[in-house]
Amino acid sequence: MMQLAPERALPGRSLSRRTVRAGAHVLALSALCALAACASTPPPEPLAPAQSSSDPGPPALVTGSTSDVQRAPNPSTPEEALTRFLTAERPEETWFSPDFLDKVPIGAIGSVLTQLRDELGAFVSVAPEGPSGHVARFARGTVPIRAKLDAEGRFTTLFLAPPEQDVVDFDGAIAALRSLPGKHHLLVVTDGKPRVESHGDEPLAVGSAFKLAILAALRGQVDTKKRAWKDVVTLKPEHRSLPSGTLHEWPAGSLLTVQSLASLMIAQSDNTATDALIDVVGRRAIEPFAPHARPFLSTREAFVLKAQTNEALLGRWVKADEAGRRTLLAEIDRQPLPPPEAFSSEPRAIADVEWFFSARELCGLMEKVHDLPLFSINPGLARAKDWESVAFKGGSEPGVLNLTTRVSGKGHTHCVVATFNDGKPIDERRVVMTYGQVLAALRTP
Repeated sequence: MMQLAPERALPGRSLSRRTVRAGAHVLALSALCALAACASTPPPEPLAPAQSSSDPGPPALVTGSTSDVQRAPNPSTPEEALTRFLTAERPEETWFSPDFLDKVPIGAIGSVLTQLRDELGAFVSVAPEGPSGHVARFARGTVPIRAKLDAEGRFTTLFLAPPEQDVVDFDGAIAALRSLPGKHHLLVVTDGKPRVESHGDEPLAVGSAFKLAILAALRGQVDTKKRAWKDVVTLKPEHRSLPSGTLHEWPAGSLLTVQSLASLMIAQSDNTATDALIDVVGRRAIEPFAPHARPFLSTREAFVLKAQTNEALLGRWVKADEAGRRTLLAEIDRQPLPPPEAFSSEPRAIADVEWFFSARELCGLMEKVHDLPLFSINPGLARAKDWESVAFKGGSEPGVLNLTTRVSGKGHTHCVVATFNDGKPIDERRVVMTYGQVLAALRTP
């Protein structure tokens, strides 16, 4: 997704202590860029699936036991390592570097492997694609993979993009999204006209997708010459938030351009970059782009309110009207930034401490900013090479998941928004997989 997360996350993740990109939400495993988008990480966020039209032939078979595989010489190429991994009954710890396993436990790796087989069937083959990627072919689809090995043939990076099934049923994917539990809004707009709409005007919590409103307000200021992309911003102590992102580790006084902050906010869902831009652009200047999120919270303010140690402050916020909440902002800003352990993995105050947008509003915001070059950094769940342009932003926290994508190609433009709110954690894997199927179906003439 993509994201507010008090530990490493994917693009579009929000306010969650779980390591996804989970996320894994985009089926990504990496010791260098561990899940979140991710996700969402988004990226770090989600990468796009590849598809092969060739006859896959008979499924590859696993020969020998897992222990036999483990005793075999370490692989010398990513293809050999991936074949061993994807044909094994279960992964072995010796196949991964210690640093990788510090960030991604072996149990999570095994779960991803099981999910792939459940969704795509038996492994068939793996082949290089591009300068550093591979595509794994299964009986019913493909998965793009990025993998790196150390000198001992162990994985130091293993990133699996969302899988793509060979046969994509647009109507079936839409029906599957509509059937998921909790509140939702769903919108597919093609060439400016709604093709699919379910609760499209209902505002829901959207996690880090709210950052589109900041970007729209910022672009407006640049277009009117009030600000320039090359303007330099000094990071202040009050800008520091919790991950996702990396700027929270940078010292106060660091200098970044507005362009750099905006790119980090969208591509990595960096929360510190986001709060710096809210300070630069101004809360009041952003609020016209966010009519259901007033006062417009910074990510730091949201973390303070959601921390379990600030129950009384949250209670006052929940009871207050808009004017009362604006008065509380000064008190919230005086609170220390809570530690990651102050958060639960369960949904918390998503009806009161969040950013609310309708699906139609998100498409409108994306229309204002989609042509900015920064969207080329993280295409989300769309396969970038299949489209002339891709713009993506997502967001999530426990009980909240949003995916917003605008794609253009073959003479058509589509905006696809799916948001889910629930009082219990959302099945992110299922949502991401099905949403990816919708995007894949749209690229088919």
